[in-house]
Amino acid sequence: MEIVFLLCDIALIGAVSCLLLGSERQTMAIRLFVLSIVAMLIGDGLTGPGTIAASSPWALLAYFASTACGGAAALHPSIAKPAR
Repeated sequence: MEIVFLLCDIALIGAVSCLLLGSERQTMAIRLFVLSIVAMLIGDGLTGPGTIAASSPWALLAYFASTACGGAAALHPSIAKPAR
């Protein structure tokens, strides 16, 4: 099961790198979304191998930051603007 989580994290790193290398990085919504994914990956790293529940307060803080940044990205007005 751990290999599945690792493969999903690698896929997320690929998606984030495509967003950062593309022209869409100029909008604030994309920057917040990338920050959300990075915070989630940090939380995954702090959780530890073989565990699903976050027992570390730092991991919980990273997951909270991920959720907050994802919500802010979805609500930001620049989400409706087309990419340049």
